[in-house]
Amino acid sequence: MYFTFLSGNTFGAKYYTDGRRVAPSLPEVPEVVACLGCEAAFWRDQAEEVAGPWSRMRFPGINDGEERDPAIASAKPLKEPDEAGYFK
Repeated sequence: MYFTFLSGNTFGAKYYTDGRRVAPSLPEVPEVVACLGCEAAFWRDQAEEVAGPWSRMRFPGINDGEERDPAIASAKPLKEPDEAGYFK
């Protein structure tokens, strides 16, 4: 499971000549992620999507009593690999 952003902005962002952008309110989502369960690294776009971005949101009076999707509950968290993880 890797959390992404529903919104963000580029106010105060710094742009570099190599195309890099550093935006405090819109951090970059890593392309390569690692499973915390098995430590395997893989491309994020090859991961199986178990839920859409709105599935974790709670809307009072709309879905506040709903059960969580079991696919979300069983998904292992993901993280960006450290330097050793990239070499592995």
